[in-house]
Amino acid sequence: MIDKYTRAILTIIAAALIVLIVQNYDLDRLQASAYVQPNNRPEPIDIRIVEWPGPR
Repeated sequence: MIDKYTRAILTIIAAALIVLIVQNYDLDRLQASAYVQPNNRPEPIDIRIVEWPGPR
């Protein structure tokens, strides 16, 4: 039986590894798409400022 402190440390390490893997995958894919299609410009982000209906 693993005590809760060891389990917490292993969970944190596993989560950090997953985050690193996902970030590297996204960076590689974005660089590859930019290299293959240099003229593909991203659409401008449409930002709308709305009033918050609740109390200030």
